[in-house]
Amino acid sequence: MFKLILKIVLFIILIPVVILVGLYIAAPDGSEFVRKNPETTALIRQRTAEYQKAGKKVPLQWQWVPLSKISPNIIHAVILAEDARFYEHIGFDVEAIKFALEKNIKRKKNAVGGSTITQQLAKNLYLSTKKSIPRKVQELIIAFKMERRLSKRRILELYLNVIEFGHGIYGVEAACQHYFGKSAADVSIDEASRLIAIMPSPRRHSPYDKSNFTERRRKRLLNWLHKTGHIDSLNYVILYEGKADNLLDLVDSTGIDQFMQENIDDSLKSDLENVSRFLPLEGKIEQSDTIK
Repeated sequence: MFKLILKIVLFIILIPVVILVGLYIAAPDGSEFVRKNPETTALIRQRTAEYQKAGKKVPLQWQWVPLSKISPNIIHAVILAEDARFYEHIGFDVEAIKFALEKNIKRKKNAVGGSTITQQLAKNLYLSTKKSIPRKVQELIIAFKMERRLSKRRILELYLNVIEFGHGIYGVEAACQHYFGKSAADVSIDEASRLIAIMPSPRRHSPYDKSNFTERRRKRLLNWLHKTGHIDSLNYVILYEGKADNLLDLVDSTGIDQFMQENIDDSLKSDLENVSRFLPLEGKIEQSDTIK
C-alpha cells in the first residue's frame, strides 16, 4: 500500500515537471531575430483577424527603425514606465511580480502587471493576448530563453518596434508619425511621456486625451523621469502642470522646492515612493546603458 501511495505521489509530482520541460524545449528563443527583423507578429495577426471578423478595414501602420533612431526621451520613458529593472533581470523580475501580486490582492482585482519588457515582447511576437496561466507560463519561459540569445539592446529595439499604439499602429516610429507628425528620433520629453502613458490601453486612449487614466500615468511618469535626473525641476513643474502661463512667476515667488511640495499630488508622491525600489540602484538610467 505504501509503495502504491509513493508511486502516485511521484507521478503527481512528475507530471508538471515533464510538462514544464516539454514547454521549455518547444518554446522559441528569439534566435531568428538576432539580426533579422520580424515580418509580422502574433499580435498583428490576432488584431488583423479580429478586425476582419468585425468587418473593419484598419490599415497597417508599421515602420521599422533601429534603436539609434529612437529618441532617448522614449527609451528612458518606456523603461521607467514598463520595466525599471530591465538591465538587471533575467527575463522576468521576481520583485516586480511580488509587488504586482501584493497590489492586486489588496485591490481585489488584476490592476497591476508584473511583466517585464522581455515578457511583453515574447507575448507580442509569439503568443495571444488572452490571459491565462498556461500562456503566462509560456511567456515566462520564452522571455527567459530570449534573454540567453538576444542582447538587451536587441530586445529593446525589437520591443519598441512591435508594441501596439492604437488601431493598426505598431512601433514607436509609426506612432510618432501618426500622433505627432514627426520621427521617433525627434520627439520631446512631453510627447514621449504622453505616448508611453497610453501603452496599457492604446486602442482606448490617445496621447492627447484628457482622461484621468492618461493624465495620471503621464504625471506619474514625469515624476519618475524627474527622480532619475532626466528632467530638471523647472521643466518638470511646467510639464506636470501642462502649461507655462504665470507658472514661472509663481515658481520664482515661492521657490521651486516649496512649489513642488505644495502643488504635486500626494497620491502621485506615494506612487513614486512605491516604485522607487524598482528604479536602477544608482537612481539614474545612463545614456550609455540605453544604447549599448
